[in-house]
Amino acid sequence: MHWLKLWTRGWLEGSIRFDLTPAQRSVFIDLCALARESRNPPWVQANETTAYPHPWLASKLNIPLNLLEETLGACKKQERISENNTGIKVLKFEFYQEKKAKQGKKGKEDPDKFIKGDYGGMVKR
Repeated sequence: MHWLKLWTRGWLEGSIRFDLTPAQRSVFIDLCALARESRNPPWVQANETTAYPHPWLASKLNIPLNLLEETLGACKKQERISENNTGIKVLKFEFYQEKKAKQGKKGKEDPDKFIKGDYGGMVKR
């Protein structure tokens, strides 16, 4: 399981709010989630050389095929995604996702400073 970082201000007040319909925004965020779960983020693909067929992807997302096609077209035009014969790439994906180098102190703490707490979580010694 992976986390998907969502910049709330940009999501609620940014251009995506005006450029895409509510249905298209839901498809776009689903594509971002699929890209995050991918073995090859930021790509949505069956494997490194094979794209998911659009009918299969629409079925996976539980949406009509025409909504998927419409969303892909709008997102390509707005340079939110690119697509080729190997899959769909969510553009600027890495920029929006936190990198280990940017995690700061919390990500660099010594793991030996933590023990398992009474309720199963990790706590500082």
